[in-house]
Amino acid sequence: MAGIVGYGAFVPRNRIKSEEIARQWGKDPEVVRRGLLLQEKSVPGLDEDTITISVEAGRAALERAGVDPQRVGALQQRSEQGEARGQGSHAVGGPAGGAQGRAAGWAGAQALAVTMRGLFLREITLRHLPRVLSKEAATGLMNGFAVAATTALGVWIWSRSPGLALILAIAMVVSMIIAGIAGALVPMLLERFGQDPATASSIILTTVTDCTGFFSFLGTATLLSALLT
Repeated sequence: MAGIVGYGAFVPRNRIKSEEIARQWGKDPEVVRRGLLLQEKSVPGLDEDTITISVEAGRAALERAGVDPQRVGALQQRSEQGEARGQGSHAVGGPAGGAQGRAAGWAGAQALAVTMRGLFLREITLRHLPRVLSKEAATGLMNGFAVAATTALGVWIWSRSPGLALILAIAMVVSMIIAGIAGALVPMLLERFGQDPATASSIILTTVTDCTGFFSFLGTATLLSALLT
């Protein structure tokens, strides 16, 4: 029998006041305060991301439930961003494609966080766009190769299909590159057109990474379908 025995949460300690957000974006502080419906906002530190925050929340859940961490035999961490995140797939390539899409989403989120910080601190502007995009593309390429090699090995052990492992590896590299570029490009373009990147970047990036993740996986599988026979 399964059920929820505890829950946990983690809120970053760093805070930024709505007045500072308004000052950085050249907006009226009162307008920003009313729009965000808050006086200050928590922001992750340089050493905090989705993984570290989820670990701290998990520790809090175990402590609240009175569960000895030594008794935990398996962990699952995932980001719920809409109905598609919580749904499973019984197709052969579905779980692999979903994992590949989530990895790209995390990579894009990291690029987004770094770019947002640079924009906020005025360390980067639109004239730095080519350099920022090339840097994120290179980072995505390196991360893509590293993650693809590990994932492809796991898929090969699981399915004994070199073709499926190769298809997933190619899709992983493509997705990671596009995610990194999108994570940097979206907030910079939003700022260029006078929109607030803090409120609109996340949903756009999620759409891009989800679409490119599955299109790259299914598209590559279609092109290399002969390897699956």
